[in-house]
Amino acid sequence: GSQLTGIAASYGNANVSNFLANGFGSNVILTTGNITAGNINTANYVSFGTTGAQTTAATGQMFWDVTEQTVSLGMNNGVTQQIGLESYILGRANGAITNGQVVMFTGVAGEHVLVSPANMSSAGFRPGYVLGIATQDIANNADGYITVFGQVHDVNTNAYNAGDLLYLDPASTTGGLTATQPAAPNYVIEIGTVTKKSGTGHIQVLVRSNDKVDDL
Repeated sequence: GSQLTGIAASYGNANVSNFLANGFGSNVILTTGNITAGNINTANYVSFGTTGAQTTAATGQMFWDVTEQTVSLGMNNGVTQQIGLESYILGRANGAITNGQVVMFTGVAGEHVLVSPANMSSAGFRPGYVLGIATQDIANNADGYITVFGQVHDVNTNAYNAGDLLYLDPASTTGGLTATQPAAPNYVIEIGTVTKKSGTGHIQVLVRSNDKVDDL
């Protein structure tokens, strides 16, 4: 960073390298202000630059997201989590799932939560089984992230308008969304709100359901 640059200007790069090796120890290697290898022990805090241009994070990387105004964490399969603004469930797909589909709980296998595209017509369906929206494509029997709260990005929302409230579609298309409130006797399960109308749109997920009269 700028402090090390100042030291280098005054005392030379060789002295800075010696200071890093002997002052911090061999666990820390600095390259243009970033720690690229080794460990940080007993740090009081980690300070992220808040004006950087980075907009994506590789798996295991963290950076200050200027757009979302929080720290973003690179997860597996190209998923980026905006810390504090999103919550996920890691599920094992019981059938192929595509990014943007509504997902429901379908059981457990070992220590894995099984999930599949939500289907209101499936046997024993209950509104509480609906978890959220897949935030990535998940192959059958693979593990992937389901957004239970927060924004899902890169979803085609051109069929809706920004601000539309979206529901689980009771039609035969599993995992589908509709901006039309389902009519009785179907369940009314609110999934979220369109926050960007686009071929690469955004949906703010917040699942809520209303009971049917016979359930009450």
